[in-house]
Parts: sequence; structure tokens; C-alpha cells
Amino acid sequence: MSRRAGLGVLEPDMGAAARENERRERRRREYRPPMWDTDAHGKPAGRFARVPEAMGGDTETRRVLVSSNANARSVSDSHLTDAWRKMRVACAMKRAHHQQEGAAVLDAFVAVERARETSGEAKKPGTMGKCSVTPAEFKKVWWALGVRDMTDAEVKAVFGKVGFDNHGQMPYEVFVKWLILKQSRVLGKEEVKKGPFADADDARFFGKITTPRSVGGTQTPSDWLEKGGAIAVRSMQAPRISLELNHAHGFPGAKDLGNSVHATKRKTLVYFAGALGVVYDPKTHKQRFFRGHARDIRAIAAHPDGVTFATGDGGANPSACVWSSEVQPGCASTSQCVELARVTDRLGYVRSFVALAFSPNGEHLLTVGSDDKHTVFLWDWRKHTGGTNNVKNTNNNGPLVSFPSAQAAVPAVWGALFNPFRVFVEQKRKNAPKKSSQKPFASGLAAFGDAGRAISQKEKPERSFEFVTYGAKHVKLWRKDGDGRWVGRPLCFGKQKTFSIHAACFLPGGTLLVGADDGSLAVFCSEKRALKRIVRSAHGHRNQGNAPSVQNPQKENTKGVRCLVFLETENAVVSAGADGRVLAWRLRDTKDDIHDDPFEEISLTHPLGDGHAPPRIRSLAVMPEDRTEATTRKGTGNENDGVSRRSETRPVSDACLPVQTVQTETTKNAAPSRAADRPWGVESDPAVSHPGRFPMKPLGVAPWAVADCDALGDTGNTSVVPNSSDAKTSSDSSSLFSRVACFAGTAGCDLWEVTSSLARVRIAGATGTVESVSWHPKFSVCATVGSDGWVRLCDAETRAQIAAKDVGDGARGLCVAFSPDGQLLATGFENGRLVVLNARTLVLVAETTPVARERSTRPFPGWSEACIKNQNRISAVSFSPDASYLAATGGDRTVRVYANVHGAFALVAKGKGHSATVRALDWSEDGTLLRSQCVGNELLHWLFREDGGRDDGRKETRCSKKTPWVGETRDVKWRTHCSTTGFPVMGVSSHVHSIDVSSDRKHLVAGDASGGVSVLNHPCVCENAGEKKHQAHGGRVKDVQFSGDNAWVASVGGGDGTLLVWKV
Repeated sequence: MSRRAGLGVLEPDMGAAARENERRERRRREYRPPMWDTDAHGKPAGRFARVPEAMGGDTETRRVLVSSNANARSVSDSHLTDAWRKMRVACAMKRAHHQQEGAAVLDAFVAVERARETSGEAKKPGTMGKCSVTPAEFKKVWWALGVRDMTDAEVKAVFGKVGFDNHGQMPYEVFVKWLILKQSRVLGKEEVKKGPFADADDARFFGKITTPRSVGGTQTPSDWLEKGGAIAVRSMQAPRISLELNHAHGFPGAKDLGNSVHATKRKTLVYFAGALGVVYDPKTHKQRFFRGHARDIRAIAAHPDGVTFATGDGGANPSACVWSSEVQPGCASTSQCVELARVTDRLGYVRSFVALAFSPNGEHLLTVGSDDKHTVFLWDWRKHTGGTNNVKNTNNNGPLVSFPSAQAAVPAVWGALFNPFRVFVEQKRKNAPKKSSQKPFASGLAAFGDAGRAISQKEKPERSFEFVTYGAKHVKLWRKDGDGRWVGRPLCFGKQKTFSIHAACFLPGGTLLVGADDGSLAVFCSEKRALKRIVRSAHGHRNQGNAPSVQNPQKENTKGVRCLVFLETENAVVSAGADGRVLAWRLRDTKDDIHDDPFEEISLTHPLGDGHAPPRIRSLAVMPEDRTEATTRKGTGNENDGVSRRSETRPVSDACLPVQTVQTETTKNAAPSRAADRPWGVESDPAVSHPGRFPMKPLGVAPWAVADCDALGDTGNTSVVPNSSDAKTSSDSSSLFSRVACFAGTAGCDLWEVTSSLARVRIAGATGTVESVSWHPKFSVCATVGSDGWVRLCDAETRAQIAAKDVGDGARGLCVAFSPDGQLLATGFENGRLVVLNARTLVLVAETTPVARERSTRPFPGWSEACIKNQNRISAVSFSPDASYLAATGGDRTVRVYANVHGAFALVAKGKGHSATVRALDWSEDGTLLRSQCVGNELLHWLFREDGGRDDGRKETRCSKKTPWVGETRDVKWRTHCSTTGFPVMGVSSHVHSIDVSSDRKHLVAGDASGGVSVLNHPCVCENAGEKKHQAHGGRVKDVQFSGDNAWVASVGGGDGTLLVWKV
């Protein structure tokens, strides 16, 4: 009911009545073949009938057409194609110069009908008796026209295509129009519907459907009127399966400004990856997730209680979520973390939160925005309750206070830190000078004083803390004045040149220790607000890494000391930086400064050995280590210890040793073990590989996990460098690194575990964007490629990265695909290179390069086609169902098909016709048809045939034409469905960027532009179809795919650099 404006009169809702009338009209609607007139030809039968009826006509008619009436798909497309070809040839030969096209065929049908009338044959009851022929008469006409090899199967195909009535008679006027018109014009005369189906009643439609994402429209299948109702009902229902996030491969090493990993009191790690907050248990190598963000997370902060954390995202109206890392009672899923509160910048001018910090008492949350003034917000976060995940906060409470911190180019503030060792309480004195009480940095009586004085129980003074913000060439100290305003004062660098600060920590003595961009440490006095001294040591951090410049302002900044962690129980500070070293510094007796030299050191080396920069550390978390567990894991470990078993696989001729080594002074020049030369094993592996799952896991520790004992000498794995007289070896119980475990995040987006006995990669990620993913057809192994040009293999069951290789040569990888037999892996790059690798070893098999023919000395065969000049990017690759052909396409809008002949690839077909970059390829199940989709949502099809002509009698497969095939594809079964347009997926949201269909054709998974991964029933033909959406990525989902057994789903987020593996 609706209310008439101004009169208060209730009226019927005309919209609901109109929709009900439309539904009734759809139920009464009779569907007609193209160019069929019901008044002249009667109701159609067969696949066009709304309700199947018994076939009439004589015995011969029923024998020919009964299977066509029961199931139109039984008609072979080849029979229909052959029939049209023969009839059109005969029509052209019988045509006279003065006659219209098809006039001779029409005269032949008229002659047959007149002969039937003159013979006195009785009319069939219920038939029109005019302009229609039976299958027997149809064959008689074409016998007279010269087609004398017309089979019953071809007649059945033609009748099923054009249409016939319930007595098996086909209107020959309609047939002649089909004969003389092109296929595209005939399809254009079908009934047209706009948009996907609204419900099951609306699905009672047969014809052409146009959607915003389909150029030229799509057609319903031949048996749609028979099965469409049930399919539409299932399409509107939510799928029975769901996705559970199992593991996130990635670490924010390349984008984080501050420290992005923290240790909890439960001995777990908390960090963020994309739009996920991740709780990682090193003991079990399992993860739990906080999924309350819809955009990429930019910063993270730890609460003093050790279990609560805050993460801040970016975009319009950025939010900072406070959540618990522990399993909450009553939570539906133990793998998800519960949101406790959410604060939001409702004005939306800060762009993102780049720095977060909790107050020492945990009551307030500080956020720093990335606006031009780097506005600081202070929140009472407990007043902004958020409830459960993905529930937006409805509390309108704003921040307690907000104020600008620095006017500079964004981002200039890289971190914020409260002082936990100093608390200010309100001074209430009767004769306190008001003037000085407003100056928190004044030398006289201040409004807030130290908390060291005795406070009576009757007093309830207000408490306050000081904090610092630091970043590009500045550090500023903030305190609260008597009026509740926060006042900031920059700390003076004195005679020293100003430097950028990447990390900071307060010392118990009241000073501030910071890490500079040149590798040195500096001590500031908070009372004098001035630089106290710079700690430059010969054994300190080295000035390594890169920094932006005027010539290259977009260059990533990897310089400086990035991490400072104060260990109060150890009376020490642990630092890490761009030189790949973790140093331990002892505090002086006054606890306001550190010694000049570190007393312990751990150095990391690059997996590729000398000549490569060490891993640049950007984040650090220090966790006390259980001596029992440390002794058990010390040395070799085992294959289920949660290590990312990753190896740099290269051709045998390349001498590279992929070993992550913990070095000492006595072992820096030791010869590394040859175990690293083999990608899947170590020295203890047997010489003959045993059959097993793909890929074969090593029996011992993987090369990227820990150095071999032989390389470290007989004295054990020593990680301490005796830089001073206080240095201790790792075997000594007094060694700091024997009592704690350090988890370091690097600029390579890896999370390392570093102890006194080993250094291994716990979480392996990608340094750039991840563009594409593909599953092995037989095993739970997926391959990814991204902007860094590396191909990576990840095992879903062990939740680890098992192999990686740089095959891009500096070019950006855009697509990757396994062959159906699982032997090959094809990858396309932005510079036009197409690379084929061995799927098990990642050894190069073939590639397209401008000098491919000249590489006769290479151990692998080259391509027989030289690369075209100025070839654009390759954005899609796909193997044929039998792996004998490889199709590739991309920016040059040309579809190329290569034949695989014992590992040598030769170009056999080219197809041109797209007007934009081609983004997806799909093969039919029989391998005779290839479909391509461009970014303009145009679908083109390419037909392949088997032709003779070889001297040895073998057949060749060639593209029938260089132009797209225009035949009907409504009943084609596709092996894959990567195209985002088409009839089976027309009900999917228009914001979807990637689609994949399960191998059983029951479900589809879709990744949208907002970072969501949705599961729907397949086919999805109705709008507002039932779905189960899971928010995980922070931006557009570049690719998503089912595994071969439909037990896993992998999605890559592109810009967030993460690979998410979902359990179905």
C-alpha cells in the first residue's frame, strides 16, 4: 500500500500489481523460433514447446524426429553444418540470373506441395495444410535439387533448428529464409530480452539475451525451455558449499611504514596482509584472521595487554578497528578474530591511518592520518563498540581531540609512540600560577607533574602521557596542557644534519632512542628536547638500502634502522635494519643510553649467495623461546615444522646456492653445501626419487630453511659475532638470542624466524603485485606470477611456498596456466615474452624472444617463430584439453595458437578481430573451439579442424579462418570458463573481475572489484542470485580459481600482494 501525498489516503501499490500481471503474461507466453508466425504455422513443437506433447504425424516422421523432440542436444553440430553447406551450394547452382536468391528452392517446395494436393493425399488432422513439408518431402525436394546424400541425421538437425509443428511438418517459407540469410541475421531475428532473468517465471524464455557485460548478446541453450525452470530456481538459491580461509601467503614488507609484526603473550605473532589481520602460531604453522576491513591495512598497533590489537586502513572514511587475537567464547568460527571497537573518520579527509598507538594504560587509541597536515586523533576506543566482524559501527561518538602534527608531503609521519615509563597527573593547587600552568614544557610549575609523588585515596587526578610522532627528518614530542590541549615541540638535532627516523623506543631513563636512515642510532633527551648523542659503531648497522631521490621520487625506501624493541627483562634493546642484521645492545647503568657496541649479532644473507644484497629487515618481533622447544627444533627440523619450503630453482648450468645462512665470523667464508643445488631435497635425500605427491617434499630441512651443518663447521650453528668482550656464543645459556626468538619481516615480503641456531622463512610472499593464479590439475599445488617476474609454487596442504624462480628478467608477469596433464606451466609477461616451464622443476622449456632461432646452443629447444617487433603484453594463456596446443593473446589483440611437438612449440594459427586487449581464453571440451574475451566484453570464437595433407599421412589441426567463427555456440560445452560474460554467468554482478567454474559444473567462484570472493550456483542466470560472499582482499581480485578436485579455491588480490587459499 502507498499513501497519496498530502491526503493521507492509502492506495494499492500499482508497482506490485504490474509485476504480478507481468508474471501472468510470462506464463501465458508461447515461444517461437525466429521468423515463425503462429497464426500461419501453428504452435511449434520440439525444443520450442512450452509443454512437451506427444509427436503426431506418420510413422516415418516420428522415426526421424522423435529423438529431436526429446533432446535437441542429441543432434550433432557437424550434421547441421554439413547439411547447410550442401544445401547452400545446391541453392547457388540452381539460381538463375533473373531470379532472387532462394527462388529455385522455394519453387521446388511449392511443386512438392502441389503434387501432394493433386495426388489426393488426405490432410493430416489439425495441420494448416499450407506451406509445410514432412521430413520425407524435405528429402524429396533436395533430391530434385541435386543433393542426393541427405541423411536422416541431417534432416533431423535442420528440422530441430528451424522448428516444426506437433505433426512433424516444417514451414518451408521459414526454412528458405534460414537458408538465404546469414547466421548472424537469423540470430538477430530471435526474440530479445534485456538483462538476466528476474525469477523462475521470467526464465521461461527462449531467444537472445542482452546484458551490460555482453557485446552482441547471448543465446539460451537448445533445451532451455525444458530445463530452464529448475536451473533458474537453483540459481536464485544460496550455494550449499562455503569457503573457509585457510592460509594467507604474504607480508606487508614492501609497503609498511612502521613495524608491522608484534608478538602476543600467547607466543603467537600478529601482522597484517592486504585487508586481513593475521594471527600466526609458529608452533602449528596455522593462522587465524580478522576480516573487518574492506580496504588495505596501512598500520597496526599492540595493546599493553598483549592480546588486543588495532589496525587502520585507507580510502574514503578510513577506519581503525580494535580486535582481540584470542578465541572469544561464543564465537561461531575459531578461525576468525572478533572485533571489539571501530573508530572512523566520518569526514573522510585524512585518506588513511598511517600510524597507530595505544596509550600505556590501554584506554586511548592514537591515530595519525595521511592528509596534508597529518592530523592526529585521540579516541576513547571503548565507546566505539563495533560488535562482530563486518558490522559497521553505529556509534556517532567522535574523537576526544584532533590536531595537526606536520604540514609536509604525504607521508611524512611514519610512526607514533607513547612513553610507558612516564605518567603525568593533574596538579590541583590553590595558588598555582595559571599562566605557567598552561605550558606543559615550561620549567616552572606545570599543570601535569610526574606520578612519583604520593597520591591520596580521595584524589582522583586525571592522568596523561606523552608521546612522539616521527618520520621524514623530524621527531616531535607531545604533552597535554592544563586546558586539555595537546602541544607538540620538535626535538632539536643540534649541529647534526637532520635525518629521517624509521623506528623509536623510550628507555626507562627518560630518553628516546631512534633509528636513523643511515644505519646509526641516536639518543634524544625528552626534557631538554635535544639530541644527546649519535651512536656510530664499527659493529653497528651499515648504511645500505635505497631511498627516493629527486630523479626517482617513486623509488622504494629500504634504508635505515627499521626496528627497535626494548626488552625490559633483559635490560637490552634489539635493532634490525636494511643491512640484514639483528643486533643486541646492552643498556648502561643509568638506563638512559646504550653501550657503543652491540654485544650480540645475527647476520642474514641472500638466498642466492654473494653478489646479492642481504634481506632488508623492515619489521621485528621478539618472543621468549622455550628452551625445550628450541632444543627440539635446533638443527635439521622435520618436514612438518611449518617452514616455507621454498627453493630457487634454476638451470643446472647456473651456479647459485639458495641457502638462508646464519653467519658467524668463523663461517662467513665457509663453502656452502651442495644440497642447495637440488630444488626438492637436501644431502640426506636418496639419489632415486620415490613417487609421491607433487612436489616431492624433502626428507630433511629445506635449503631455504636453515644452513647445513657442514657449512657451519663442527662447533655447531653459532649465530653470535664476538664483537666485544661481552660476546657469548649461542651454545652458552647466557646468550640473549638463545633465550629469545626474533621474527623479522623483510622488504621481500617474507617473515623470517631467527634464533641462535637457525634462520628460516616462516611466511613467504611476493615483493610486488600478484596478477594470476593457476592450480595443478592433479595436486593441491598452485602457481602464481606477479609484477616481480617470479613464478611461485605453493602447497595448500602444507601451507607453504615450495618453489620460486625468477623468469621475468625484470618484466611483469601477467598470466600463468598449468597444462591439463600437469607437465608444463606457461607464463605470459608484459614485454611480450611467453615462457613455458617444467611444472615440477621450473626448468625453462621454451620461450619467445627476438633471438629464439639463434639460441641453438641452449639445452632447451627454441620457438620456431621469431618474436614480432613491438609485441605488447601477454595477458592470457591457455592449454588445449589434450595439452597439444597453447593459446596466447594480449595487448596486440591477436590470438596465437602454438603446437606442442615434444617440447618444441610452433605457431600454427593466428586470429585477429578484437578491438581491445584480450583478457581471457577458454577451450571447448573437444578442443575444436577457442573462445576469447577482450576488456570490452566482446566474445569471439575460433574454429579448428583436422585436415590432411602431410606426407606421412598424419592429420594436422589448423584454424579454419583467420577471422572469427560466426557459428552458433549456445550448446558448446567449455572446459573452462574464465570469461566474465556469457549465458551461464550473466547473473553475476557487473563488478566481477574474475570468474572460474568448478570441474563438476555445479558452482562458480567470482572475485569482484571491492575485494570480495563469492560462491554461487552454476549456471548463474538470475539477477540477485544467491551467493556467499567473503571479504578478504583490500582491492580488486585479479584472479580466482578452483583446484582440480574442487577442494580448494585460490584468489590473488593484485595490489595487496597476497595469495589467499580457501578450503571448500
